[in-house]
Amino acid sequence: MDPSSSSRLRSLDGLRGFAAALVVLGHARLIVVQNFDSPVFQWPVIEQAMQLIGVLGYRGVWLFFILSGLVLALMMLRSKSFDYTTYLVSRLIRLYLPVWAAVVLTIVTMLFISRDATGLGPWVEAHPTSYAPWAIASDLTLLDGTTANLSPLWTLQWEVFFSLLLAVYVASLRRVPPWVGVVLAITLSVVGNRVGSPILVYMSMFAIGTSLAYGWDRVLELRDRLHKLPKRARVAGLLIAGAAIFALLEASPLLGRFHLDPQIMGVIDPLAALIALTAAIVIVATATDPRRFFEARVFQWLGMISFSLYLVHEPILLAFVYPTDANPVAIAISLVACFAVAYAFYLAVERPSHKLAQKIRRRAALSPAEAESQSEPARA
Repeated sequence: MDPSSSSRLRSLDGLRGFAAALVVLGHARLIVVQNFDSPVFQWPVIEQAMQLIGVLGYRGVWLFFILSGLVLALMMLRSKSFDYTTYLVSRLIRLYLPVWAAVVLTIVTMLFISRDATGLGPWVEAHPTSYAPWAIASDLTLLDGTTANLSPLWTLQWEVFFSLLLAVYVASLRRVPPWVGVVLAITLSVVGNRVGSPILVYMSMFAIGTSLAYGWDRVLELRDRLHKLPKRARVAGLLIAGAAIFALLEASPLLGRFHLDPQIMGVIDPLAALIALTAAIVIVATATDPRRFFEARVFQWLGMISFSLYLVHEPILLAFVYPTDANPVAIAISLVACFAVAYAFYLAVERPSHKLAQKIRRRAALSPAEAESQSEPARA
């Protein structure tokens, strides 16, 4: 991958970090709105902001799926010596070691902080009061469903399945024009939502990213063309695109005023969201101002800890909510604690798992003679 393309992917790292932060805020929002009935929440600006956080937090998970499809497919397509076995081992290490550590963290918080308090709202009370052995086993393996003890793990099940099937995705979409692949994948996901098939809903999202990977050179060409436009035209186009994405993400509340048939809304809502998320990825990768915005240091830091933040935020939030009966000050402190613990988790768990995965890939890239020489003790 050339340096220019690498820098463009940095903006997507920032976008992923932004999405992870929105997931955390979305869960904190649920705690707040389900425990406090303040007139402040009825103020139009506050009400719209809270609603937007909820929508973006929920859609942030979909963004993770699309980005995973894009990044992993690009890695496979642009590698000159891609070894599938080595990739798979390193990928599973990067996924499972942090997951196992997050399960341990959840168990520890449950041992020291009781979850027996009631009346804290549906989201809080959806979490079990104890971590049964069978539930621990399910969450550690990710292959036979996950539990509500650490609810973010439900997405990791689909990540594992996609990681195992990456070669199938890349091979299946090889001869499909990228834009056709994107349209087909979005259509399949919407159909899956309509018929109630989680496999079709979520696994199709990875196909959106895989199709984008096949068309990524064209995406980068688009960036170069946009950069040549007058600044006024770029700003106008960006405002229009931003407004369109916002309208698509807010399709449900906007169209809800027309009292459309629920079945129609069941198609429009996921369709609009997937189009918006796909467009957002392309815009953040191509448009100069959004690209620079998400390449800012704060978003790069969020992108760096995004996986850790996603894994640990829930037990940290709950550790503050249960003993304080969802005290507003405690919730505010818990948000700060989520980011602090996520950074510590990244340093202690996620980064070492990355280094181990990289070591395995480098070792596999060596010739047998080179590998043997590196395994021998150094001679004076």
